[in-house]
Amino acid sequence: MNDFSILIGGKAGDGINQAGLIIARILNQLGYYLYIYYDYPSLIRGGHNFSIIRASKNKIAAYLNKIDLLLALNQDCIDLHKNKLKENSFIIYNSSLVKLEIGLGIPLNQIIKEENAPSIMLNSAIIGAFCKAFEINMDILEKVFKKNISKEIDLNLKVAYRGYDQSKELTSLPLLDRSSHPPIITGNEAISLGLINSGLKTYLAYPMTPSSSILHFFASNSENLSIKVIHPENEISVILMALGFSYAGDKGFPKTRSKHRHAYIYRSRRFTFCLKCRAWRIPPFCSFSGRSGRSVFLGKHGFKYFMEIPNPFDYFIG
Repeated sequence: MNDFSILIGGKAGDGINQAGLIIARILNQLGYYLYIYYDYPSLIRGGHNFSIIRASKNKIAAYLNKIDLLLALNQDCIDLHKNKLKENSFIIYNSSLVKLEIGLGIPLNQIIKEENAPSIMLNSAIIGAFCKAFEINMDILEKVFKKNISKEIDLNLKVAYRGYDQSKELTSLPLLDRSSHPPIITGNEAISLGLINSGLKTYLAYPMTPSSSILHFFASNSENLSIKVIHPENEISVILMALGFSYAGDKGFPKTRSKHRHAYIYRSRRFTFCLKCRAWRIPPFCSFSGRSGRSVFLGKHGFKYFMEIPNPFDYFIG
């Protein structure tokens, strides 16, 4: 399999984004290039979340609509994504919740109950089942788990091995001959690193999906990066503070949405350069309320200049 796609899906709270990233890191250890697409509503619990992980022996910059493997934690995942399956696609599903006559069923909820593990570890069990199905050595899974899971690693591994033991071999993935494994980073992390490389001194933001991870990245690395990270009380305060930093000659970068326009009332006539990040989901009037369709734009106050960044290789703007 030189180019293939995996979709893992479940409800909000099942850790689907992290599970998708773990799968990508496992495939990265095999030498594949990766592209990950996340889709999630603005819900803490419930709804439907899914990730598509595309792997290829060649460099890629997009995901595909058709998938080769479906990892379903609940019935919604089957019902919503069965149209993405190919004739020869594989399905691994949670037989505790999913009713299906084809594919490979693993009683994930039963495993969780027997191991007295939290429900979020359902994804660990199905990742273990995936490794057995694709003949991936569990040493690779252990290496990735230990490096990327900070809490209850022993229990996560135990649950993953239970999923592995109850799975069966479906196909095999070749180990690609690569001298190094390129790092896996998100588009927001690439933007963050590009800003640091460009001399960023201050980041101001009010958290809002899908750009909150930029704030989290800077906040968790502020000391190492020697930058100021400020979380004002609302979005209007963000742009007003950013303008103040700009007047003072500081290289600041605010994240805001449409409310920044109200700050224009308070601006002096003096031209002030301020680079800003605008990020939003598909709006409700498009009938996709709260979904995670993402666009990030950069613009200059005082001009209607906007630069779209559609290509993940261009996210690093330093």
